[in-house]
Amino acid sequence: MATWITNPNNVVYVAADGEQILGVAAMERSGRISLNHVSPDARFKGVSKALLTGLERKAKELGLAHCILESTQTALRFYRAAGYREQERYVPRSRLPAEAESGLPMVKDLT
Repeated sequence: MATWITNPNNVVYVAADGEQILGVAAMERSGRISLNHVSPDARFKGVSKALLTGLERKAKELGLAHCILESTQTALRFYRAAGYREQERYVPRSRLPAEAESGLPMVKDLT
């Protein structure tokens, strides 16, 4: 985590209630959201939405036209509700299906 925070190519937000960390989100300055994790105790309380909104706001400040991410099946409905749509994934023929990444690629236009 320290490596992500200190990397100048990343934007990292932490949601906290006092000393308790509720969630963490990270985005590369290219607009690729690499992390959006919320504590089980904070689920369905708007924490993930607030973190995502913060990342999207920062992406707009950076002049980016869209954000991309890879969603789990569990988070798919959340990201769809936030305006993300599925993208096709290119997998080279040389890669075996078992080696393909399990995330579902998604994109949101910010313009």
